[in-house]
Amino acid sequence: MTKRRTSSIFVMAGGGMQSLIVGLQSIILIPIYVRQVGERLYGAWLGSGDVLSWMLVSDLGITNLVIQKVAAAHGAGDERDVGRWFASGTAVVAAICAILCAVGIGASFAFPRIFGLQGAEADALRRTFVLATVSTSVVILHTAFYGYARGVQRTGLLSATTVVSTLLQFAISLVLALRGFGLLAIGYGFVARAVVQVIGMAIFFAREVPAGVRANLRVDREVLRELGRTVPATAVAGFAFAAMNQSELLIVSLLVGPAAAAVFMLNRKAIELARALSDSVTFGTYGAYAHLVASADRGRALNVYREILSVRTALAVLMAAGYVALNRSFVSVWVGPEKYVGLTLTALFAVQSIMAGNAFLANYLYRAAGFIVEGSMLLLAESVLRVGLMVGLCLWLGLPGVPLAGIASGAVFLLVTHRKLRAFCLGFQAADRPISPAFWGVCAGLLAACVALGAGYMSRHWLYVFGAGSGILALGAVALAPTNAYLARYRAAVASRLPMLRGAAAP
Repeated sequence: MTKRRTSSIFVMAGGGMQSLIVGLQSIILIPIYVRQVGERLYGAWLGSGDVLSWMLVSDLGITNLVIQKVAAAHGAGDERDVGRWFASGTAVVAAICAILCAVGIGASFAFPRIFGLQGAEADALRRTFVLATVSTSVVILHTAFYGYARGVQRTGLLSATTVVSTLLQFAISLVLALRGFGLLAIGYGFVARAVVQVIGMAIFFAREVPAGVRANLRVDREVLRELGRTVPATAVAGFAFAAMNQSELLIVSLLVGPAAAAVFMLNRKAIELARALSDSVTFGTYGAYAHLVASADRGRALNVYREILSVRTALAVLMAAGYVALNRSFVSVWVGPEKYVGLTLTALFAVQSIMAGNAFLANYLYRAAGFIVEGSMLLLAESVLRVGLMVGLCLWLGLPGVPLAGIASGAVFLLVTHRKLRAFCLGFQAADRPISPAFWGVCAGLLAACVALGAGYMSRHWLYVFGAGSGILALGAVALAPTNAYLARYRAAVASRLPMLRGAAAP
């Protein structure tokens, strides 16, 4: 149990650090890019960047399948299965990466025409996309190695590699942007990240893959046949996730225009960071949950699921509340008050980050529990509903229709998948202890209070943004923590370090 928790903490910490770096990178670099290349070219990059993000799920879901299979085999002590799943899955992912490079390079010639760019702008977009495509293929291969690491609960080294590579990407892009490289600064930053991850994979293989697993590393026909049976469903899940989460800017670019996509992104940037930090809980627990369900501790699966849901919800609500209260001030001091699109869209972004994120958490853990095909089909159904709603509501309501689609589809499928996972866990756990209604009430009250604050006050000072944001997080945590028994472990951990809070840690 301790090893599962430690592994999850490494993955969550690595994902959280990466999200913070990416968020800081955006805050610093986006105004530079917009000034250097203009909203039109940068908006076109954002639209093509959504397509690039689709590449990150083009491993056809094999990585998540490897995590689940390796975790189950590791939990059962079967090094033969661990070795053949790692080798076979990685070999197939490597082949996919080679294909993606070729397809991406070919597609790079189409994007300038799609977004109406010519001359130097077209050349900059094409070259940047080629560099990002090749580098993203390396990132996908690194993810396959990381999948094995998460399955066997050896995540420390590759978590560190992820953080270091993201830091270097940031540094290279910043230096080159300041030197006037324009959009190409983004492409060279991608290349730097890929180089570090290649080095990290080599060190990981030399140090962290034990002899028993190495002896069983082979591309296995039986595994390939099972991949052939399962990959259609896992591929659907990957592309469905991309369609739901990586197509908003593309839809806005095509339906409203590249300049509108840039403004949309600027107003959503802070909640993107908040969503990524909250989702680090989701991604960090997949391997450990698959290991748990396959182990002798499986009777704890429902309580662990509710604990994960509680932590992810608490983080998401705290950050969404801060975002609603401060986004007007943040956008105004960052890029100018004329770029702020209003409280309604801001509030919708906040609710979407909570609802859609929790829906994905339930689906992700449902697949980790072994329901890979059924969970993938549920994700496909959700993506079809969400994309259809995004297009329809965007045409009808404009920009607010996009987050509204995420809220509606997320609510439906959160309920469906939650019930399925709960029913599965009750098969080997008799008692059920739902999350307290008081917790949900405090979540709603905190969001409502911050909407009122966002509507009533705005300051164009960074000190206010960071100071008020820290205060909202702290006060919100104090209000939320006592209302949820599943957060008792975390209250006790804080209380042990802050004696003044010991009284609040009592059950």
